[in-house]
Amino acid sequence: MANAVGSGLMAHYDLSTARIYYDAEVENTAHLLIRSKDTGKLVVNMNLADFLCNARGADAMHRYSNQEFLDRESDYKVTFFLANGSWKYADIEISILNWRKRMENVALQ
Repeated sequence: MANAVGSGLMAHYDLSTARIYYDAEVENTAHLLIRSKDTGKLVVNMNLADFLCNARGADAMHRYSNQEFLDRESDYKVTFFLANGSWKYADIEISILNWRKRMENVALQ
């Protein structure tokens, strides 16, 4: 499928869970993997607990540990915006608090 210049695709992910465990050791945490249905290429590979914790507002960052924040929430909606087969940014919504945050997928030098 050819895309017009400036256009892209979206992937929407709804997650409702009883508990997500945060662990500072990356290999011990849950990862969200999303593959292209057409090519099988891995489009998203992220540390899910860390990603959700990064969606906290400044107040929650100072008031709660990562695990306490994850324990307080259970309903997440994430929309990934894709371009050229990879994700560029994500819009995350934490329903219980009505928070929305856009997170860019960039490496800072």
